Amino acid sequence: MTVTEKDASGKFICWYPDSTSRNRKKIGNTFKTKRLALVAYNHHCVKKKDDVNLQMEAWGSTINSIKDYDKRKKYYALVKPKGDLEAKKYNGVIFHHKKGKFEGKVKENGRPRSKTFNTAREAAEGVDSFSVHVERQTYPLNFPGEVPRLIPWPKKPNQANGGRNAIKAQVEYRKKKPKKRASKKKQKTVKKSPKKKAVKKEEVKKENKLVSAVECPICLDVMVGPVSLRCGHGGCEQCIADWLRTNKTCPICRKRPRGKPVPNLMLRNLITDIVPLAHKDDRDEWEERKKAYDAWKRG
Repeated sequence: MTVTEKDASGKFICWYPDSTSRNRKKIGNTFKTKRLALVAYNHHCVKKKDDVNLQMEAWGSTINSIKDYDKRKKYYALVKPKGDLEAKKYNGVIFHHKKGKFEGKVKENGRPRSKTFNTAREAAEGVDSFSVHVERQTYPLNFPGEVPRLIPWPKKPNQANGGRNAIKAQVEYRKKKPKKRASKKKQKTVKKSPKKKAVKKEEVKKENKLVSAVECPICLDVMVGPVSLRCGHGGCEQCIADWLRTNKTCPICRKRPRGKPVPNLMLRNLITDIVPLAHKDDRDEWEERKKAYDAWKRG
């Protein structure tokens, strides 16, 4: 026994190579669970390069406790040769050194399937069971003189619960299932809701068109003191003035403007009608910009 339970506290003690050996050595102090004790035992075996006494039942926990992959390599290197030699004795069996277990590999209708076993012999029996009871494999049986017992293999994804066929069946059932009749109140709301949504969409489109019509191409806000150039384009008076100081072209069509910008009275009246309908925050922001514009105009 590599692990013995302590009587007083109920915790586990770990001995190497086992608790009955004369030259036994205690590993660590005490452990809360048997798995933790076996993990410590495996770490000690790797240090000693002892692949004979490794406890494979805790191999997965031993590997998962090491985050650095480079440190894991020496663990894999210690287990892999022994496992591969054992697996080569049988057909359709491989050793999975990361899990520390053996896998039976078979094919059904040309598609690969696998099942994990604790020992190589169990994996070989599983392969023979599949070959006799489900589908014959290309390689010979591992135990030709024996009739293998029936070992259940995991179902294919399309045969398992929640697989492809199950999902298809659910979809077809939902299509055929009659829909429940809604109450009168719900029917009324269902009839009115599409029209309301359509009206709202149209209102939003109109608002977007109005905003784009009165938007300054330079500051990208609603114009304050709109003016127009000879080419027909325009913007805020202050924005256009600042633009023309550094650029001698229209900000949109890039043509050279002739003469000074002219106030656009039609846009000015339109903006005065739109701004009161806007959101309070947008309205307050526009009024602040208007005050700044008036101060700029006086100066």
